Amino acid sequence: MNGNTWWLFVIMGLVLDLTPGPAVLYVLSSALRQGGWRSVSSILGILTANAFYFALSSLGVGALLIAAGLGMAMLRRG
Repeated sequence: MNGNTWWLFVIMGLVLDLTPGPAVLYVLSSALRQGGWRSVSSILGILTANAFYFALSSLGVGALLIAAGLGMAMLRRG
């Protein structure tokens, strides 16, 4: 990866990190409906799910699923 590509990746990563997504909107709506302290359970649920996804991706499960899907596609067409 050359320098220009790396900087483009960094800038796009920052833009995507700073853009509120559905989880942020859910926590905001939960806080507005039920109050700040009750929205903590929403935050903890989202953090738990994110930790689970990060653990799976760090273990390479994503690559394994892609490889299994490609293998199944080759078996069907082969």
